[in-house]
Amino acid sequence: MEFTNDKCVYCGKNFPETMDHIPPKSLFPSPRPDNLITVPCCELCNKSFEENDGYFRNVIVANERVAMQPEARKLVKKLIRSFGRPQGFKKVKEWRSRLKLAEVQTTGGIFAGIKPIYEIESDRIRSVIDRITKGLYFKKEKEILSEDYEITSFFLEDWTKSPAKYRSILVEEVLEPMKKIKPIEIGKKIFSYKRISLKNQDCWLYIFFNEVVFLSFVKNIENNK
Repeated sequence: MEFTNDKCVYCGKNFPETMDHIPPKSLFPSPRPDNLITVPCCELCNKSFEENDGYFRNVIVANERVAMQPEARKLVKKLIRSFGRPQGFKKVKEWRSRLKLAEVQTTGGIFAGIKPIYEIESDRIRSVIDRITKGLYFKKEKEILSEDYEITSFFLEDWTKSPAKYRSILVEEVLEPMKKIKPIEIGKKIFSYKRISLKNQDCWLYIFFNEVVFLSFVKNIENNK
């Protein structure tokens, strides 16, 4: 195992005894692609990622637009099988506790009924996206993101709920320029990413299973004071 850094990419303190996969390798059913990305990581950080990695995978493949895709179906079957194990019952109870009834609208804003909606733990999702950004930054720049940098990650659909002027800025300054950039793909329609440098920050765009999109901004806090 080859290490290209003498410190963990995430904590920046401990020696990296292992390598971490970004995005989490649990997103890729077997046989896994040969171009998975890894970065140097300490055992302490690596162990701390396990629960959120599994949660992230489950939320992504449970998305109705994702679940029917061939590669995602393999993960869904594996997830269903896991519910039959002793620890699986606890997971089912946790998921049921976060179900709630909510009004559903069409893309045109028309009321389409009421159905159970799973309340996602956004902090756990963002922690995985932030980690992917830290890992990819290191892979590209060969340096660890210092505490001078701030990462802001979010689900793209959440941005559509923001005021129109902010949506317009996002489209003009980020999404439109992103269209001209060829994505780097890991696995067959499982994960791809793009990166664009803006005036005061970098932006990373992540697409999972060609459906679920996240944006992650990296900003130097010191330069923006």
